[in-house]
Amino acid sequence: MKRNTKTKTESQSAPKAQSRIQSALKATGSALSARKTNGTKQAAISPDEFNRRVAEKAYQLFERRGYSHGNDWFDWQIAQDIVRLECVPGKNGRGRKTLSDQELKEMTERKAHELFERSLHQKGSDLFNWLIAEEIVRLESSAKN
Repeated sequence: MKRNTKTKTESQSAPKAQSRIQSALKATGSALSARKTNGTKQAAISPDEFNRRVAEKAYQLFERRGYSHGNDWFDWQIAQDIVRLECVPGKNGRGRKTLSDQELKEMTERKAHELFERSLHQKGSDLFNWLIAEEIVRLESSAKN
């Protein structure tokens, strides 16, 4: 006869750990929490779906970088930012203020410099940072409006 070796505290700690993880995930990104849009509530994506999308986006960044190793942490952070922004419901063009070319350039310049700093001043990634910055600025612009 097999004896159950799990103690009561071990079986109780699993749900507590799961709730702590879910709380941390909600705190780290608004993409995981439900949002109100025009009086209707948008369903939240699951943490598993969020992580799947982040992993996919991080790999796409790795590909765009030319399969250059050593940037996995930076790619993962940028992927999280992009996925969070992609999860924000847009207005489908209604009432959205479009950025002028000058505004887009200035905001992209600031974001590219921020990416350069976040990558610990990695040389030779100017074009990559610019393209990613432009993508993020466009997503931020549509999320705010």
